[in-house]
Amino acid sequence: IQTCISYAADGAIITVPAGSFSGSFSLSGTKALNIIGAGIDLTTTSGTVTMTTSGTKLIRIAGFTFSSGKIYVGGTGTRWRIDHNKFTGSSGPNIQVDGTTYGVIDHNQWTGAVRSCIWVFQNSWHNGGDGGRQSWITAAPLGTANAVFIEDNTFTFSQASPGVGAVDARSGERLVFRY
Repeated sequence: IQTCISYAADGAIITVPAGSFSGSFSLSGTKALNIIGAGIDLTTTSGTVTMTTSGTKLIRIAGFTFSSGKIYVGGTGTRWRIDHNKFTGSSGPNIQVDGTTYGVIDHNQWTGAVRSCIWVFQNSWHNGGDGGRQSWITAAPLGTANAVFIEDNTFTFSQASPGVGAVDARSGERLVFRY
């Protein structure tokens, strides 16, 4: 997958066939890319996806089952989407967002979660590295797209215990959780 990403043209759709793999791959916001698996329970990975976003180029991950796999999103990009995936068997966050980056996490499924499924932080608000303090003194972006939108997802927890939840946000993060 990493080789396809490296050689893909701006706006490319990279289709990953059905099967299982454990490799990790990285994407950067220098070009718009769609990484599309064959569908939930068809393309399975235990690897890690790292998305470093910048600008307004769309980066999209869809159609995978992450069996203990994770997605890390960072940077300053304002157009990314993680949708129509399934996350199973993880003891930590399956999606972790950190930075002044905005996008959408939608139509995903979590089964058997034992910790928070999504972590959304702004520890590095505008590359300040101040634990999000600058975020708190900046005007709230109500009514804008300047947030992480978490929409239409399904969360099924395997047990009730402290620290278990759909989302954990801190350090001045801006997010919208709905439906």
